[in-house]
Amino acid sequence: MQPPIRRDDLVHSQAALGARLEEFIARDKLNLTSIEPFPFGYVVRPSLSPRFRRWWETLTVTQRLWLDSSELDSLGSQLLIARDPLEICAALCFWQDFTLAANHLRIHHIGPALWEAYKTSLLGRIVAELTPKLGLIKRPLNSQETPSCADVKWGVLVQLKCDQATELLEDYLCLPSPRDRSIPSLVKLGGNVSCALAFGPKLARLGLCFNGLEDPAIVDLQEWLRAVHRPQHIAT
Repeated sequence: MQPPIRRDDLVHSQAALGARLEEFIARDKLNLTSIEPFPFGYVVRPSLSPRFRRWWETLTVTQRLWLDSSELDSLGSQLLIARDPLEICAALCFWQDFTLAANHLRIHHIGPALWEAYKTSLLGRIVAELTPKLGLIKRPLNSQETPSCADVKWGVLVQLKCDQATELLEDYLCLPSPRDRSIPSLVKLGGNVSCALAFGPKLARLGLCFNGLEDPAIVDLQEWLRAVHRPQHIAT
């Protein structure tokens, strides 16, 4: 039996990522001290020169939470650049490691900068960014209509259809969909903000809260899951 293929066997992907890094260095006139290697690729402190910006504007760019990304070549090399605050960081990575790279930038670079700029108003800023994207409407906490959001004692509760929640997680928040949907899960977004999420049979709920308030968010989602999965008794 042949051994499974390893990452080191993908020599063309590794060469492509190295080539994209060298192009980035030349295009943005970067000092080599601005580049830090990681297992997923490279983290860069860019200057975003006019020459680089002109090139970036020719690409197909996808907006994510706090950053923009683009696929650079046929082997899937990815470039991620902080959107707000601009110029703080960028990353080059393999397409397989996109989630790792995006989360690293948000947690270790973008999030801390946003927290320093906005402090406790950061949660409202995230909701304001998600509102037009998802079509969120403020509704009562017990509403079954989607998409909706409601203020709760620990933060903000967002309710979506399951397919919309999955798309939000994977395409915008750059997070994997939870493997076990029978229990709530918790992820760190950066900037002292956490996201608790739970998937019911038809609807999903996302709880956005500051770090330290995760427990009440998880408890509320657990109670909601028990309610939506409770057998309905039919009166005879």
